[in-house]
Amino acid sequence: VWELTAPQPVIYAEPVVRDGTLYLASSSRQSYYEMSPLQRVLSTAPPEPRDPAKTREEEEKEETISAIVAADMTSGAVRWQAELEDIRVVGLLADKDRVYAAGYRPERYESFSATREQEKRGEDRAEDAEKEESLGKTQLLALNAETGALDWKLEGTSSFVVSPVMSDEGLVFATRENIYLVSPDGKIQWTHSS
Repeated sequence: VWELTAPQPVIYAEPVVRDGTLYLASSSRQSYYEMSPLQRVLSTAPPEPRDPAKTREEEEKEETISAIVAADMTSGAVRWQAELEDIRVVGLLADKDRVYAAGYRPERYESFSATREQEKRGEDRAEDAEKEESLGKTQLLALNAETGALDWKLEGTSSFVVSPVMSDEGLVFATRENIYLVSPDGKIQWTHSS
């Protein structure tokens, strides 16, 4: 009937349909260090291995751009597109007023390799908690469903675990460390440790 090409080559989040609109999130590049079998299936591009011509510092400076597109389900026409810098969107949810996107800062080589080395040695990672905190903040963003404009943004502690879920009381947003209940206007109602 119609075809929609994602603006970025890698798809992590399942598309969402609400009130005749398809919401699709895609990211600019696939990190070699983040690929999973599910992501291989969902991706429209292969992972990018490390470029030997780039220094680690140059790699670290590259930002991942995620794009969220709202398309009409009848015609496939794009209603709006929003670009989000340095976030990998991995969960989408929509209600009548907003599109909620959950994601995280992409894992970089340094954090990936340090974590793997510690796991191999069975070391306690408590001393790296502060460093991981700055690298692994999970973000929950609310975009206006009609325009794609950012309404609000929250940052959660630790890294992303599951997509947000809508309840009668608000949004349930979870990270590795905490579960949050967030009102549709972005206020944290309560937090519980996971």
